[in-house]
Amino acid sequence: MSNDPQGFVIEKRPKWKWITGVGGVVVLVVAIVVAVTLRGEEENKGFTSSLKIAYATSTPAQKAIIDYVNDEIAPDYGITLEAVGYGDGDAIYRSVDEHKTAGHFTAHRYWTEEVNKKLGTHNFATDAEIYTWVGSIYSPRYRDLNDIPDGAKVSIPQEPSVQAQQLQVIANLGFITLDPGVDPLFVSLRDVTSNPRNWKLTPIELTSQPRVYQDFDVTFGGGEGVDPSWLITTVPLPRAYSPPLTVADDSRTDPNIVKLYDALRDPRLQRWLKEGDGQQYNLVIAAVPTDQPLAHPELYVPLDPGTERQQ
Repeated sequence: MSNDPQGFVIEKRPKWKWITGVGGVVVLVVAIVVAVTLRGEEENKGFTSSLKIAYATSTPAQKAIIDYVNDEIAPDYGITLEAVGYGDGDAIYRSVDEHKTAGHFTAHRYWTEEVNKKLGTHNFATDAEIYTWVGSIYSPRYRDLNDIPDGAKVSIPQEPSVQAQQLQVIANLGFITLDPGVDPLFVSLRDVTSNPRNWKLTPIELTSQPRVYQDFDVTFGGGEGVDPSWLITTVPLPRAYSPPLTVADDSRTDPNIVKLYDALRDPRLQRWLKEGDGQQYNLVIAAVPTDQPLAHPELYVPLDPGTERQQ
């Protein structure tokens, strides 16, 4: 300590305190660098050959596909698959976006676009079509569509892309007419131009339809969980609604994702759905109707960004 001519007291800090302070800063900087590096490595870490595939617990048929591919096809591609069920559809998209799961095939590409916009996720719908949905028509009161009276209460899905599916089914059966100027993939209730039977079309959340179907004269939509005795008929949906393998956009070139893509495109899967044990799920899903042309071929983008699209 020394006296300043102005009367101030100047105290010199011991050298060891400066060294300790500098040392603490260095340790802190090193810790930050290590943390950032580890986080970057974790984010950039690719998938191993053991892949988790997300599925909707409300649709056991999706798990059956994963299990079949794992047992009969995946070994030929050097990968193994584990089915991971989710009760919340949004959680499936987030799990893929965050690389917690390698992919899913729970919805068609138009629905995926809607979910990506809603959640801010980046799920990429490939051109590897896995199956097509089967539209179920069921009723607690009638066994024939022609018996459904005028003014009947009719349940249809609330979700836009699924609603468009079922409106097409109803229109194809001749019960309503849709505006021909609207793309069939995006029609909604406002596009119904004629309803000669005066059916009261009521949108209901898809997963809730089976729980409330007894409140309606007839339901067009998902039949999972409905008493089979109430089923009137099933209608395979157009190819446009075939769910594809969907992966994180930033994992498209991952070697093990490429193997997954190739495994799911193996023709044995479609044969299993057409002729094998996959037939037990034919009230919910069916093989992809590849004889139908693609509605919007420009949307069927291969996994590899450098590969040409389907025509």
